[in-house]
Amino acid sequence: MKANELRIGNWVEYYLEPQISEWVENKISVGDLAKIIQYPKAHGFRPIPLTEEKLIELGFQEVNCTKRGVLAQYSKSKIKFDISNSGNVYLSHKNILIKHVHHLQNLMFALTREELTLTKKL
Repeated sequence: MKANELRIGNWVEYYLEPQISEWVENKISVGDLAKIIQYPKAHGFRPIPLTEEKLIELGFQEVNCTKRGVLAQYSKSKIKFDISNSGNVYLSHKNILIKHVHHLQNLMFALTREELTLTKKL
């Protein structure tokens, strides 16, 4: 994960207790972003994988889908994402793989100018 991929407010995992490898999910702050820029290899942050469960937690609603090779489809603000049979998340009709929550946050902000809000804690 690179600093230029992140915005303040992106959700990532970080070490709560590095000695016992305990990770928690939290939003990136200004201070966190500065650490990542200054120490890119030793910042203790990692991306959260984007899953069907995460889409639901971020307020996406399942919609009817009859596309071949698509297990489910979710929509928010008229933007649709496909869940493949392998569990990967793709931007519908563009076949662009979205691997991490912060990528989804950035894409949705770029397309809608609105921040994703949680319907429940990640």
